[in-house]
Formats: sequence, C-alpha cells, structure tokens
Amino acid sequence: MELEKALNFYKFYIKINLSFAKEEEVRVRVRIKKRSQRSMSNTYRSLYTTTRVAFLLLCLAFILSFSTSQAAVQQSTLPTDEFNSVAYLFYQYGIGAFTVPLNDQTCNFSLNSWQPVKCLTIDGQVHVTQINIDATYFTYQAPTGQLNPMMLSLPYLLTFRVNQIVTVTSPNVQIIDFFHTLYRIQSIEFYADPTITAIPNDYLPATSFPSLQSITFQGNKNLVSLGNFFNGTGAHIMMILNNPLLVIQLTQSNILLKNLNTLVLSFSKPSSLFVYESSFPNLKSLSLDAVNIPAPMPVVINSSVLSDFSITLAGANTSINPSDLGQYRSLTLFRATSIIQDLSGFTSISSSLVQYNVANNNLATFPYEIFSGTRTLAFDAYNNYQLSSPIPPQFCTNKIDIRNTSITSVPDCFWCYPSAMKSDLVAPPGFGCKPTLNTTGVLPSLGGFVTLIGSNLGWAEGNPNLSTLIPNSKILYRYLTIGSPEDVIIHLSPSVAIGASVIYADITWSTITHIITPNGGVILAYQSVVYNPYLSHSVSLISQDKGITNIKCTIISNVSCEVPIINGGSYELITSNQYRTVKTFIKIDTPISYPLVTSAQLTGLQLSINGEFGISQAVNNIVKLNNTMICTITSKNQTVIECTLSGSPTPGLASLQVIVDANPISLSNMVSVPFPPSIDLKQKCIQDTLNCYGHGQCNDLGICLCEQNYYDNCRYFKNPNVTFVQNDTKPVATFELDGYQFFFSLVAIQELDADDKIVQELITDKWNVTDLSGDDLTSLHYRLLINSTLYPTLSPVVNVTSLIEYSTQDRQLPFGDSMVSVGANSIKVGVNVTGWQYRSILSHLRVVFSTIVNNEQKTIQSCSSNDIPTFEEILGSDSYLRVIKNNTQFYGRFLSYSYSDGRKTFSRNELINQTSIIGKSNESLALIGVHIPQCASCLLDPDFSALVVGQDKESNQDCSSKSSNTWKIAVGVAVGGAVLIALIIGAVVYLKDNLVS
Repeated sequence: MELEKALNFYKFYIKINLSFAKEEEVRVRVRIKKRSQRSMSNTYRSLYTTTRVAFLLLCLAFILSFSTSQAAVQQSTLPTDEFNSVAYLFYQYGIGAFTVPLNDQTCNFSLNSWQPVKCLTIDGQVHVTQINIDATYFTYQAPTGQLNPMMLSLPYLLTFRVNQIVTVTSPNVQIIDFFHTLYRIQSIEFYADPTITAIPNDYLPATSFPSLQSITFQGNKNLVSLGNFFNGTGAHIMMILNNPLLVIQLTQSNILLKNLNTLVLSFSKPSSLFVYESSFPNLKSLSLDAVNIPAPMPVVINSSVLSDFSITLAGANTSINPSDLGQYRSLTLFRATSIIQDLSGFTSISSSLVQYNVANNNLATFPYEIFSGTRTLAFDAYNNYQLSSPIPPQFCTNKIDIRNTSITSVPDCFWCYPSAMKSDLVAPPGFGCKPTLNTTGVLPSLGGFVTLIGSNLGWAEGNPNLSTLIPNSKILYRYLTIGSPEDVIIHLSPSVAIGASVIYADITWSTITHIITPNGGVILAYQSVVYNPYLSHSVSLISQDKGITNIKCTIISNVSCEVPIINGGSYELITSNQYRTVKTFIKIDTPISYPLVTSAQLTGLQLSINGEFGISQAVNNIVKLNNTMICTITSKNQTVIECTLSGSPTPGLASLQVIVDANPISLSNMVSVPFPPSIDLKQKCIQDTLNCYGHGQCNDLGICLCEQNYYDNCRYFKNPNVTFVQNDTKPVATFELDGYQFFFSLVAIQELDADDKIVQELITDKWNVTDLSGDDLTSLHYRLLINSTLYPTLSPVVNVTSLIEYSTQDRQLPFGDSMVSVGANSIKVGVNVTGWQYRSILSHLRVVFSTIVNNEQKTIQSCSSNDIPTFEEILGSDSYLRVIKNNTQFYGRFLSYSYSDGRKTFSRNELINQTSIIGKSNESLALIGVHIPQCASCLLDPDFSALVVGQDKESNQDCSSKSSNTWKIAVGVAVGGAVLIALIIGAVVYLKDNLVS
C-alpha cells in the first residue's frame, strides 16, 4: 500500500512537471528556429531527446529513491489529498516547479523569507497549516497541462492568504468556492485577487468555518458582493477595504456576528449599512470610509457598546444616523476626516469620550457647546485652516491641538499650563497666571484629600499629591496630617502655586465590635480607627427594627462609646464631626443577662448561689452539681438562689448547672466540696506532719493549727533577717536575703470562657503608684494604666488596683467579711478588679502572677532529705508556693476563697505552666493563676513570708558528717533590679506569645 501511494504521488508529480517540460520544449523550438533548416532537425531532435531522457531519468530516480528509503519518505510527505490540494493551488496561481518545488520539499520551503506552504507534524503526520500565495515573490508560469477545479482538502489549515495576484490559470475559478471543508481555518485574507467576484448567498460559513477569527478582503477589483457577510461565524475582526465595485448589504434581520469586535469598511458604491447591536452585540471598534458615494446612502448605527468610531465622509450623499454622539454611551474615541464644511449634525457627545479627532478637515466653525458637561478629553483640530471659532472658557477641561487653524485666542488656563495646548499662538505680553478658589475658610481633608474648587487650577500634573476631578476647576490635594488647621502652599505646576488652610477631618476604621454590659447596655469599640481628635465628634444609633429612633452613644474614650440600655437588633451607626458624617450598619446581640453566677458557697448540704436570675417566679428552675446531683431550690429571687442537695456530693471540684426561665448555664470548677470532718483526716495529718512537727496540732479537717511564727504545717519559723524591697513602678512583692531577691509580680488579667479558653486579656505592665507608708507599715497603692488603643472596650470602664503592704508586726487584717492573720515580716498583696466588660455570662476571670522557681529542690529535716513541691493545691484548704534558697524558704499562701461582689466564694488556684530559663539549668519562669467567678468587683489577697528551713530549730543533732551536699537546691531569685524587670517583661511576652494560643 505504501509503495502504491508513493507511485501515485509521483505519477501526479510527473503529470504536473511534464507540462513544464513541454513548455521547455517549445522554448527550445523557438531558439533553434533561427538556425539553418538542415541543422535544425538534428539540433531539435538532440535537445528534445536530451530533455525528455533527463526528465525521465529524474523521475526514475525519484521512484528508485522511494523504494530504497521508504520509511524516511513516509514521515516527510503530505497525505495525498493535501498534496493534491497544494498542487492545484500552484496550478491555479502559476507557481512553477522551478520557483517552488512540488515534492516532499514543498512543506516549509523558503524563498527570500517567503514560505508559501507551512506544515507541522500533528499526531505523527505532516499537515499543511498555512498557505501564502504572494505574487510579489514569484512570476506567473502558465502550465500547459490541465487540472480540473477541486474541493480543497486541507483539514489542518489555519491561515489562507492571497496577495497581489495579476494572472491566474483559470480566470473564472474563484478559489474561495472550494473552502467548504476547511473546518479549522482561522484567518482568510484576499488582497488584490481578480478572481474574487462574489461570495454566494448560499455560502454556509458558520458550519464551514467554526473557528474563523479574522476576515480580510482588500483591493479586490472585481468583488461586487459579500453574500451573507460570513454570517454566523465566530470572527473577531473583519476588514473590507478598497474593493471598488463592492456593494455592502447589511440589514438588521440577516446578520449575527456575535463575536465581532472590530469592523473596518470602506466603500464607494451605494450600500445598505445598518449596524445594529442585535447583529453585532460585541462590536467595540467601527471604521467607516465612504468616499464620493454617487447616490444618497444613510448609515444607521444603534449600539451601546461601541467605543471606537472612525468615519471618513467625502461627498454629500452619506449621512450618519444618529448624528448625536451622545447616544453612543460607551464611545471613547471618535475620528472624522474629509468633512466638507461643518459638524452641525453632531449635536452632543458621549460623557465617556476621551478623544475627539477632527484633524485634516475643512471646518470653518465648530459646535463647542456639544462638549458641555463632558469629562476631560483630547480635542484635535489640526489642519483645519478655515477654523476660526475662538476656544470658549468651558474648554479648559480639555487638552487641545489647534495648529494650522485660524483660531487667534484661547482662555487663560492654556497660558497658565501651556503643556495642555499645541498651538502656533504666542502668549500675551506680561501674562501672569492667577489661580483662584471659590471657597474660603478651612478646607477639610476627606478620604485623604482636600477638594479644591476654583479656576485655573491646572491638570494636576507634576505634583504627586495632586489628582484631577475636573481640570482647572476641581482637583484633589492629598493631605494626611492629623492636628489643628494648617496653612499650606500647593504647587499646581512648577511655576503656579496657591495657598489654602486645611485640616484632616476623615473618620475611618476597620471594624466595630460591641459588648453587652451587665446592665443591658452596649459598648461600641472602633478597631483601627483613624480620626482627628482636634475636632469634636458625635455618635448615634438609629434602630432599623424598632422604627426611627435616634439613640445617643456617649463617647467614653478615643475609640469607644456607650449606650446605657439598648435592645438587640440592627442599627444604623452614625459617626460625625462638623465636616464628615460616616454611616454604617451594625447588628447588636440581644442581651442575655441571666442566669449569671457571681459566687457560690457550700455549707454542708446547703448551697447558696449569688448572681442575676431574673424576676420570674417560674417553678421550672433547676440547679445541679456535676450535671447529675439535683439541688432542690428552697428560695429564689433576682439575685440569690438557695437550694439543698439531695445527698452528700463527692469531695473535690464540682461543676454547677443552673437553668432559669429555660436559659441554661454550666460552670466548671465552681464549687469546692471538702472532705467531711473525720478522725481519719486528723490521724493522717498527725502521721504526715509528725503532729505538725511539734509546733502545732492537727484538727479534724486534717489541717495544722500552728504556734506563732510557725508556718507550712508548722515545720518552719519566720526568718527575721529578710528585707522587703519596695518597687515604685509595678506591684511586685520582693524579699531580699544575702544579696538574692525573690519576687512575685502581677502580669495579666484574663477572661476565660466555659472551656477555660482565653477570650480577652489585659496585660498589666504600666501603673501609677501612691506611697501611703507609716512608721511600721509599708503601704503601696498601685493603679493600672490601660492603653485605650490596645484595649478600647476595657480602658473606659475597667479599674485595676493593687495594694502591697509589709510590716514587721503580726497583724489581723480584714479580707471581705473575714479576718486573715498575717505574720511579722510578711508581704500582703491585694488585687481588686472592677468594671470588667465580659464577653459572655459564662466567662470568668483569671489573675496571673509570675515568679522564678526551682526545677528541683530538697531540704533536710532531722538529717533526712525531703522533696519540696513548688506549688501545692490542697482540697478544702489554701494553695502554697515554695521557693527554697539555702536555709530560707520563700513561702506564698493563696487563699482558697476570694470575694465576688462582696460575697465569699471558692477560688481555684493553679500553676499554669513552668518555662525553663535559657542559661539557668535549674530555674524556670512560673505562671500562677487565681480563678475568680464573674463579678463586677473582684478581690483576692495572697501573702508571702520567708521561713527558716534546714535542721530542726529545736534539734541538737549533728549532721555535719553527712555529705557536704546538704541541700540540693537552686537559687529562685534574680540578682539586681534590672534582672527583675527583665523577667517580668519576659512573663508578659510569654503571655502574649503562648497563653492566647
């Protein structure tokens, strides 16, 4: 089969080339005819025989070559149908084999950069993709043989181009008639092809050319009709130019070119031209060239998408309808040339127009009034020698080119800014530009810009702080300086300036958050707000759900305001100053103010709960412990619920569930259930503490009641040699002993949700301090300074104070309704938090302290080594912090209760974490948290002492023979005030970087 295919290929090739061989024979006959009759016959025979033999040998060589290298030829040859199609095109347009070889070298053959046939290998087969018949590169050679017209079989052809054809083999054959199977063709171009006469009306380009993108017919002298105008194709560009006999018939009903973007038409015969948007829905650029039409010919255009419109009208028989360019709503570019006298038919222009070009016409007047109300555009009237209409003042919004016209005067704006004008005119002698403003007084900067309104203000060129709204009359000056009014000089150009008084008056923010206050009000906090505090501002809310109600929001800080009582719903928030009003919509949650538990106290089986429980006396209210044990309600009012447990609860921490009016809450670790008094607890205390180490007695609850000055299960006595170190910047409890310092610092207050996740945090790093010390009492009062930018919802209403006291005397101090014993040389630390704005009724507070502790610490008691825990939580009792240095234990006591809104309640203490300190192998930064129920006023009161540790004070045992490593301890202190401050800062940084996550 392959051999047969090759033979057929070369038979066709021989047939074509024999015709050219016969031409050579004729030329030989002519040459030898001038010779003698006798020699002519021999010469003729010789030349003829030589030519025929040489050609036949060449053909035989081709066949033999194929038989010896069949595989190689197979890969480089075209399919037979495609080769035949190329051969027919060469035949029709007279491309001889001596110009372009017609063989397996035809593909991609190049002659002086001209490639008539381009091919690509597609799926392993060579195919023709481009045909370029360009007669500027070859001379027509008429074949003597004859090929019948054939349908072109070029299934992968993308581009077909014919250019500058003078002679063809078959003048009556129109090659485009044989395009019906070119399904992949994208571009068709016919330039000066005399065989192109008419596209048949029954042509089906939509199905024949589904991929067609570009169509060009230019300079085809015999073309009279385009038939159905390639209706239905996907063409984007169509150019029909300089076809002198062409009559174009475009009507609304017979055309749909939905993808056509650019249409260029020139015609000199009366045509029917209706450019409707329904036929050309995406037409953006239209160019019409109508020259010397012998009979009246209207051009009707109806398009809202047309943006580029160029017309050349030479002769009085062509008119554009509508002539009102204002009806071309998307038009940005308009060009008109060869206008005989005027443009009086153009009554307005589109506001979208940016370029209006009437250069190279014979205009005597121009209707400048059509530019009224338009935005800035470029007006080009170059080479209208008869045009003398003066440029009016309203033309100062435009840039103009009036060279080679008879215009003699222009408004001052063009002399102020000569770069806006191309002209042959000379500026008036002594001219000075005088820009003016229409407004006086202080001009506000809104959106970052001051709006300047006046005259001769220029085009905002050359100054990066300027931008234009309306050239010369309305420009913007960028101004962002916050403060009082400022007088500025604004440079409108390098040589023109104007003065103005300006002020920043904008109000911007990223988001607005809100929290519900316990009394049912709301605090609005502006996040990332930018405004000018020099100006007075007001905030109000208009309800969208409850009618038009104007509610004043009282400004309580630079970034927040408060409404005392408000219903949930949608509101329009109005923020304003004397220059600016900003409106936005916010949705405020419906306040749920109960049930809210602020404290709970368990006495036996009686549970007393304080908080907010509504005014309803409904009987379906429920109280439970651990979500299982019912507590039967015995009384309830708006602030107190009393109930009785159905049995003895399991000792430990218990969760509390309260349901009031079908509103449920569940609070974990809310109630501490102690072990019941028993001899077992007392006996265990005696065994564990050796009966309080001989300096006290165990009670029935298993707690040591110690002699004076003995602490920590009566094991250690007070160290009288420690020194209290006063801190005048932060509430830090500090002992100093033998050059070492132990400190305990308040670093943060956190709001935790029901799952103990941090929802809000206040870093306590800046304080005011007041010293109220007396003779034997050091008393330091600290008040937290809250950053309003970092904490906009907390800073206006939250108050945090701390009281640090130290005395060399034993004291009995009130704590709520209790009395707390504080020994001599002890430090008492009180913390009071009021006005905290909670995110939820399920939230509570955790007060966070930091200190330095040992990773491992031991001491010797009666010559035996004992591990000492850093932090100890004892159910039913207080919690303890222990840090040992040499023979001293720094001892912190955290009470098991705090006061919430004046009522005693269980307070859980915890060691949040320990973080090793780099460079300190046995030291860590410890964070200790004290949990307090939700309260408007929260009070807690830890205290700290220094105790003597080591051998029993009363013992005479000599342990000196023991190992010299008497204490395996580490220093829980930091040397010097600078190190102390650095560690406190480290705790704050740790909180910021770790606790929230």
